[in-house]
Amino acid sequence: MGKDLKDSQKTSSNDQSEPLRTLKLPSAEAGMLSNLYGNGQMVETERACRELLQTYPRAVFVFHMLGAALIGQGKLEEAVQMYIEAIRLKPDYVEAHCNLGVALSKLRRFEAASESYQAAIGLNPKLADAYTNYGAALRELGRFEDALTSYNKAIQLEPSFVNAFSNRGLVLEKLGRDREAIKSYNKAIELKPDFADAYHHRGLLLLDLGLANKSFASIKKAVSLDPTNDAYWYSFAQCFQRVKFSSYSKKLDNYLTKILGHPKVSPREISTPAFTALRLHPIVSNALELSSRGSIDKNIGHITSEMSRIPLLLNLMKLAPVTKVDLEKMLTTLRKAMLCEAINGSGQIQGLPFYSALALLCFFNDYVFFESNTEINEVQILENVIKDELGKGVAVSPLLITVLASYRPLNNFSWITELLETDCADEIKEVIVQQVINVREEENIRLSIPRLTSIDTASVEVKNQYEENPYPRWSKAGLNSTPETLMEALRDSNLHLNLNGHPISDKPNILVAGCGTGQHAVNVASSYRNSNILAVDLSLTSLSYAKRKTQELGLRNIEYMQADILKLSELEREFDLIECGGVLHHLEEPLVGWSILTDRLRKGGVMHIGLYSERARQYVVQARQLIKERGLTGSPADIRRFREILMELSADSQLETSKALGMNDFYNLSECRDLLFHVLEHRFTLPQLKKALKELDLQFLGFSPNANLRWAIKKFTELHSQRDAALSLSLWHKFELKYPDTFRGMYDFWVQK
Repeated sequence: MGKDLKDSQKTSSNDQSEPLRTLKLPSAEAGMLSNLYGNGQMVETERACRELLQTYPRAVFVFHMLGAALIGQGKLEEAVQMYIEAIRLKPDYVEAHCNLGVALSKLRRFEAASESYQAAIGLNPKLADAYTNYGAALRELGRFEDALTSYNKAIQLEPSFVNAFSNRGLVLEKLGRDREAIKSYNKAIELKPDFADAYHHRGLLLLDLGLANKSFASIKKAVSLDPTNDAYWYSFAQCFQRVKFSSYSKKLDNYLTKILGHPKVSPREISTPAFTALRLHPIVSNALELSSRGSIDKNIGHITSEMSRIPLLLNLMKLAPVTKVDLEKMLTTLRKAMLCEAINGSGQIQGLPFYSALALLCFFNDYVFFESNTEINEVQILENVIKDELGKGVAVSPLLITVLASYRPLNNFSWITELLETDCADEIKEVIVQQVINVREEENIRLSIPRLTSIDTASVEVKNQYEENPYPRWSKAGLNSTPETLMEALRDSNLHLNLNGHPISDKPNILVAGCGTGQHAVNVASSYRNSNILAVDLSLTSLSYAKRKTQELGLRNIEYMQADILKLSELEREFDLIECGGVLHHLEEPLVGWSILTDRLRKGGVMHIGLYSERARQYVVQARQLIKERGLTGSPADIRRFREILMELSADSQLETSKALGMNDFYNLSECRDLLFHVLEHRFTLPQLKKALKELDLQFLGFSPNANLRWAIKKFTELHSQRDAALSLSLWHKFELKYPDTFRGMYDFWVQK
């Protein structure tokens, strides 16, 4: 658009009539506007334009510049009106037609945008920019062949048009012509070696094609060119999950450390590939070998000292559960040997950083590691030793405290206040903060959380589960550093929205219904600018954790309250967006709860829903049957026992239940209870979902294009290329029958009222 503005004040050579001469603007004023706009001063440009219109009410260039300034501020509807007025005054104003198309495209009114681009092309058939923008609108309309033709025409007119080559690659992907798409991305990169977006798109396509190592190199290049782009880092993290590494290196360590430290990336998104890579580290590999031979207890001091020299390992253990069975078994064996050493050994400190990291990990995973009867007895002995030493005023070894903290939370012990006054507490500060200071803070916060509604009797059992086992415990949320307005985010979402006549406020009200421990709520808060968020949950334990973490992050736009979805009809408020992921299927009557939420959604508002798939959760159904047959309950001891059973059965890949080992929730006790031992769970099929949407008068907008579903959306598009096919739940049902693991997490989708 900036390039077009340079010549937009010109009029045609035969423009000699008095009315048309008034369309012109003196060069000094035109230059002033161009300078303001070129310096990114959108508000000042708008103000100057409006002042000039008082003197030059027919100056088309002013209307054009005003439209550009309004686009720059996100005032798209106003921008459209300015371009329409410019075109009314001067129908052959090519640039105004082009930029009207830009504004309409940002409003996702692609039919109207394509007409504007066609008008511009009719006036100037040699305008490569117009063909490229026209191609983008056609792509959004699902007219991929026509879009390809338009991009080809742009390239014909301007053979070095890098954006045309990159966008052409996106269309070729949609047409299933992946190899040609890669060539198009390559050409864009050849023309512009620092074109980060082309590297990124190429990397994602290579990942979908199973070429993970080539994908890694391409996305790594995008990250290096634009390290401020959150989307690149997120893709880099996803890429790591598919790359196969044959050895461990310092370079690999650096990449993982950078990704783990990026604010956009949640540690859970990188933990599995990171732990997989760490298995190749010589020190960890040696510990795994000793563990498999049953020789760890003979080398405990040396192993823990060596482990303390791997910063990435220690950092990961502090931030995310270990999600590899062999690593968990090795750490379980190490912990057992550490306990034995603590009771019977010399008490000398060797490898305290590792001891502390293990204590942090075990608290974080809610002590999910299996405990033998011998260990249970030895833990009690160790607790008595520490209590006696503190009572005598003897200095307690921090090693002993960390070993105990890797089995039991320190805040549970009556003598913890005495320990806080010793030097030992300073040596294991992180453990003390996590297991004592934070827990006490949450206990205080609990008293301040208001109750919004009463709790329905049907919800009490579910509430009790989450009071005992809040879900999920998290360290870093993966915040968005470049929030958009809700309207901007929805326009950019590739969802099939109808926003006409239903403008969304610049300060939207958002409800997070069933916020748990707050991870989802803080993600929403960091994604949508100027949003006001009400986050509710049944469990005060979960809400206390959520509020502490939110305060820790400095977020001030979330209000936490205790409430029951089944009682939200008492709430006299409407919301622009309602987020309810993984919650409705735990209600006694999910559709009743969903109906209540729909009543709280304003007309034209949107809802983001997550529901379990009957087809994809057959492994859970079989696991629950096995739990029933074994007479197990949801107690911590029984959850640990059942996990041991599954880990032993995992060698038989034919068993559906073995899929549980591939779920991150399996590696945390509270989350494993939620996954396999929940007191109340419903599952859905897509035909049932289609029927429910009809009854609730909600419009299906599409599945969330998250990383887990990217492959499925690509495959589905190859099978069903027609426009709006992705909105057909009937077609998706047939797809799921063929690919039953498609929605292994859950149906994650958007609807509109």
